[in-house]
Amino acid sequence: DAHREEMSDSGTDFPYNIPEDDLHAFISVIRHGETRENVMKIIQGHMDTLLNPKGVKQAKLLGKRLKSERIDELISSDLNRAKSTALEISNHHEKKVEIKVESRIRERGFGSLEGKIHAEVMQALNNNVHQEVPVETEEHIAERLDHFWAELLKEKIHPYLAIQKSGGDGGTLPPRIVLVSHGAAINRLLKRIGNVSEVNKVAPPLENTGITRIRFRPTDGAPEIMIFSDVRHLAHSDAGDLVENE
Repeated sequence: DAHREEMSDSGTDFPYNIPEDDLHAFISVIRHGETRENVMKIIQGHMDTLLNPKGVKQAKLLGKRLKSERIDELISSDLNRAKSTALEISNHHEKKVEIKVESRIRERGFGSLEGKIHAEVMQALNNNVHQEVPVETEEHIAERLDHFWAELLKEKIHPYLAIQKSGGDGGTLPPRIVLVSHGAAINRLLKRIGNVSEVNKVAPPLENTGITRIRFRPTDGAPEIMIFSDVRHLAHSDAGDLVENE
């Protein structure tokens, strides 16, 4: 389809910022900035880790990118690495948008496996060690993310889509929602949308501070992933040594 063709061309055809005159509803989903544990390939889960110096710079560049983009609601995971990233968005924004903290979009919990390197955790999970360790199940993380997503659409997106479908706008501006979350949680959330597998065929990995733009079709309300893990802000002229992503 046209969406897939756009993604396969370059992955950067989507505008750097959402145009103010675009009448689609959008949710932008962003992964937090880099942490020491990311670099060391340590599973963080519910560990309340901090951004490392590079992660702070990434978050500041993200904030600069979004400073003039209308944000109706800024929602962050309750874990520090996500909240610190959201804070840079808020601090740089022209209207100092308020941060709403939401525990349902936090990372998957790995119990006593948290703090261990990724390969060790994957081996433990493959060996069914998680049956003896209190690891958050796939069903539980899917349930909390689904509940959050359904509630967000019902409250923020569906009312606008109903106006669009009726043929009027009533002077209502299209919703612009920003979520700041975590790698595994975002991937699971996007899988619920349905077309992320197609996007992943041509998209880069989910990078720190990568922005995934989700647009909603006015005809049927279907979500479309317009661009996945967009980190063009890290290649900005003031990015310095952040031009290359690890």
